[in-house]
Amino acid sequence: MPRLDAPKAPTLECTAPRVQLHEAAKKAGVNVNPEETVAVSKDGLTFTGSSIAGFEQVLATALPGGVDFGFTSLDAPQAGIPAGYYKLFIDDWDWY
Repeated sequence: MPRLDAPKAPTLECTAPRVQLHEAAKKAGVNVNPEETVAVSKDGLTFTGSSIAGFEQVLATALPGGVDFGFTSLDAPQAGIPAGYYKLFIDDWDWY
């Protein structure tokens, strides 16, 4: 059972990456699902991501042709990927 006197997580630190992602998505013309946004930061890596609004309504028959499914912010210098915002697209579904 959690302690009642345990300190709460600092709200501003937890929500700032989400707010920044939502603002960047809006500037990029991408509608995201704010309630499905996650943010993770650990060991020099920061990832914030959200699904694209309406993705849950994409028909399975559209998937092989490719669809946008997410919008992310990535800062992971050790991965060799430039830090920035990315729209995620998948165009090959080989799931059996």
